[in-house]
Amino acid sequence: MNGDSQFILGVRLSAERFGIKLGETKEICKKLINTNKIDFLDISLWDSFKKPEEEEHTEKSLLEHFTELDFKDVQLTVAGNIRTGKNVYEILNNKVDFVTIGRAAILHHDFPERVMKNPNFEPIDLPASRSYLNKEGLSDKFIEYMGNWPGFVGK
Repeated sequence: MNGDSQFILGVRLSAERFGIKLGETKEICKKLINTNKIDFLDISLWDSFKKPEEEEHTEKSLLEHFTELDFKDVQLTVAGNIRTGKNVYEILNNKVDFVTIGRAAILHHDFPERVMKNPNFEPIDLPASRSYLNKEGLSDKFIEYMGNWPGFVGK
């Protein structure tokens, strides 16, 4: 942890899309790192395994654009299409300190434990039934919300 704080401070940024420019996000990252006031940066890549959408940046993967930065004492986590044990270890083997899991953790409340026990862990196939999602701890309201994600919730 940075400073005398009793808590960990992180900042989440989207790498691109929705009018966000990759170069600008990288500059913001550098500024945040240099403040020495944050513990980690959480970069939402949407898909950790793809090339950037902006043509001028497609010479390397979106992930590489961030792992090449000098993070000094700040840790890096990324999110985006990390759904299997293989995905987790691929990201962790690319200069990322920890991963942020979304969809896979919704499907499996114990996803990290499963991946640590089985590096080849694969989540259940979609769509997931409402009863399955309830058993994983999702409320009816959250399942209703997840129904907005095409192909996620079945009957």
